[in-house]
Amino acid sequence: MLPSASSPDASVEVCSRKAGYLTVAPDIYSNDRGYAAHEPEVIESAAHLRLGREAAEIEAVLQTYEPSLRQRILAAYEWVLARPTTTYIDVVAGCFEHVRARAGVKAIGSIGYCMGGRLTAELAATGVDLSAAVIFYGAGPNPEAIPNVRCPVQGHYAVTDRGITGKVYDFALAMHAAGKTFNYSVYNADHGFGEPGAKVYNSEAAHIAGMRSNAFLAKHLGLMSP
Repeated sequence: MLPSASSPDASVEVCSRKAGYLTVAPDIYSNDRGYAAHEPEVIESAAHLRLGREAAEIEAVLQTYEPSLRQRILAAYEWVLARPTTTYIDVVAGCFEHVRARAGVKAIGSIGYCMGGRLTAELAATGVDLSAAVIFYGAGPNPEAIPNVRCPVQGHYAVTDRGITGKVYDFALAMHAAGKTFNYSVYNADHGFGEPGAKVYNSEAAHIAGMRSNAFLAKHLGLMSP
């Protein structure tokens, strides 16, 4: 399970409810010294500045915050833009190998939220032997790597998340062209809708997406659908 940067505990909480699975959540940011300098709620606000907005829109949103908080959001925003994401996939790949080496593990799936969703897509595109991958509002992998995907992929996206959802159709076309299985849903919600405690948590969309992802994982990981 690969959490978001802004709501890691909430992501783990959601996945811990999926009965019947061994759930492992790697510390994606263990090699990122900048992460600890920002509060999760500030990272959430900073991350939402990137949702396909133009510069004028970003500035208008920033002006709605009081000056002290605005500066903290700007600092987190700069970290979001510059964070060393190439190190994250190494942590994720190491976690996959750790789980695969455990006795009794017959199938491995990956589910991720926001950055964790992007990393789930990237992990699948490395060609590892995943049985299923579920992306919650995360970017797709490099198109050139899509032929490496070996498992079915499911996606859950927010209608207001232009920066990510706007590229899903091209991701779907590339997966189809490569003969890969990818189905996705777009919800009348905001980026982060599936994480309890997030400002944009949407219980209805989260429930529907949860039911769909549970059934998908149960099918491909060998458990009976709840």
